[in-house]
Amino acid sequence: MTAEQPALRVALVGIVVVSMFSALFARLYYLQVLRNTTLEQVFGGPRFREVSYEGIRGRILDRNGQVLVDNRESIVVTIDRGQFDALVDPNGLQLRLARALNGAGYPIKVSDIAARIEDPRYDPLKPVPIAEGVSIELETYLLERLYELPSVDVIREQIRTYPHGTLAAHVIGYTGAINSEELQARKEDPKEYQPGDDIGKAGVERIFEGELRATPGRRTIEVDATEREIGTRSDSAATAGSDLQLTIDIDLQRYVETKLREALIAARQQAKRRPTDPELRAPAGALVVLDATNAEVLAMASYPTYEPSEFIGGISAYRFNEMNDPGAFFPFHNRAIQSLYSPGSTFKPFTAVAALEREVIDPAEVFTDRGSYELKDCTDTCVFQNAGGTSYGKIDLRQAMTVSSDVYFYRLGEQMWVNQGAIGQSAIQDTARVFGLGTATGVQLPGEAAGLISDPEFKRARHEDNPTAFPFGEWFTGDNVNLAIGQGDVGVTPLQLANAYAALANGGTLYAPSVAKALLDHSTGTIRLSYAARQIGTVNLPAAIRGPVIDGLSGVVNDKDGTAYGAFQGFPLDRFEVAGKTGTAEVPPKADTALFAAFGPVPEARYVVVAVIEEAGFSAETAAPLVRQVFEWLVGIRPVPPAPVAAPAAATPTITTAAPARAASPLLLLPVTVMVGVAARRRLRRRDHLVLTAGRPRCPF
Repeated sequence: MTAEQPALRVALVGIVVVSMFSALFARLYYLQVLRNTTLEQVFGGPRFREVSYEGIRGRILDRNGQVLVDNRESIVVTIDRGQFDALVDPNGLQLRLARALNGAGYPIKVSDIAARIEDPRYDPLKPVPIAEGVSIELETYLLERLYELPSVDVIREQIRTYPHGTLAAHVIGYTGAINSEELQARKEDPKEYQPGDDIGKAGVERIFEGELRATPGRRTIEVDATEREIGTRSDSAATAGSDLQLTIDIDLQRYVETKLREALIAARQQAKRRPTDPELRAPAGALVVLDATNAEVLAMASYPTYEPSEFIGGISAYRFNEMNDPGAFFPFHNRAIQSLYSPGSTFKPFTAVAALEREVIDPAEVFTDRGSYELKDCTDTCVFQNAGGTSYGKIDLRQAMTVSSDVYFYRLGEQMWVNQGAIGQSAIQDTARVFGLGTATGVQLPGEAAGLISDPEFKRARHEDNPTAFPFGEWFTGDNVNLAIGQGDVGVTPLQLANAYAALANGGTLYAPSVAKALLDHSTGTIRLSYAARQIGTVNLPAAIRGPVIDGLSGVVNDKDGTAYGAFQGFPLDRFEVAGKTGTAEVPPKADTALFAAFGPVPEARYVVVAVIEEAGFSAETAAPLVRQVFEWLVGIRPVPPAPVAAPAAATPTITTAAPARAASPLLLLPVTVMVGVAARRRLRRRDHLVLTAGRPRCPF
């Protein structure tokens, strides 16, 4: 080998090295300079990300400032997804965390942890909650061993708390993690929602979501190409949401819910009058208390009910399905605004107003009630009877209302149909709608039912849509007769009925019921916004029309022949006169549904109370005594509670029970059937009568 060979080899190596570095530098220049924009797009945009975090949600208060829904600090075990994805042994981490949680009394499976981590509801840049509401002891244990649990952290966050348990659950509602549909619907919301955020799901929590929700805080973080956080650029604090003050009086609400539950229990204890009668299961009911002067909802009860706190941190599918089982009678269902009931004889005042307004009758005209009424020019089933065929003799409008004469109102129904050329086909329906029946009231609660007031157009359209199920498309005299006493295709919610009676009681002003009183500053309690009464209509009720109707309703309670006279024996009617109307709806093959609507004091009414009890028997024995108990509370009769007595086994599952904070007077401790008294029992044969019809009318001709 010559001396020139090593130098040649070195030169060749140098050329190779220089070529390689030249190619590397050329490639770097191409990537970093020539293709800079393209690569930024591949990278995914800026390396800074904004992460929002929830602030303190506004509280919910009653009309007197008592806290109904608050926030409390909860200790939450979390996993950081970015760190978790980088672990060498993620399965081992999940196993160790599951053992720690189970050992501390928080049962969880490895698969549950894995499902949480993969759940798309949670923001990938936020810690994923694995266990909520853990103890301080577990918090300390985990914090001391974070080196053994990489990606695991323990944080503290605010969650909802319900100091009154199930009280007013249907009004308050509950919150839960936002779903994809809700997230899409609120993508432009200025308060910015992220996967995993809480949102109102029911009640005022849902309707006033925008006011209760805090303005989120924002943290700008720097991330690497794998979206892992590597630093913080800026951080702005969240602003608390507004507190919501309701019109509800929680003390009255507690009393109402307790009495409604007791009325259901008492109804189940009643003996059947005949062995063939259906069982008095009394599985459910509703009660509404309104301020007649502005339609503020002072109490709204629906039974069965549920526990809002069960939704904190999410509810299991099993438990959710269990609570939606028909055998549990749908505790999520707010019967006060979502259930439609035939009003029965509680509808008669509106028939009377329709007849008086159109001068179909003279209120002083005497009519002889012989216990039955035969339609003129009728070729089919043409005889309609009072319940039991009871005859009330010579009566005028006031007395007909007092004793609840079906025959008197059958006659009105026929007269208004016969005179349709002068007064129109839908005289009764038009008046009912002016009072707000058959239309959603506009209360600030979700899911309100509109109700139904059938008329010739509705019947014709239904027949055309399904002639097999509804073979008669023509409106007959018999349909008008049924409608006059609140039967047939008529459906109202308890709140609708209460609101209609409020307009009757206050002289003709129809308001939209309200459950919201004001928005308050969370920190100072000062008023940010007050919700004024919302007038939505006016009913023409001159004294010549309103007077006879009010007199008749007053007689129901105050006259010895009144259908609710026995239920109000002993009530201080001399200083607080109550007027009302019983209604008993027959729903074969089930037991009767009882209704009672009342207001007082007469003549300047302040309160309206409506009670509906399903499958509970006669109104005079169930719904009327319940309403009387509510009026006792309103006039200040609030006795010492009795010793607790175990409730008898219900005919249906009971979802929740709450210990009463107030209880009845010694008078009210008597069983309902005793309290009604002998006088009421003698008048049971005069009870309001309602046979629900579907499809074929009772008198097609």
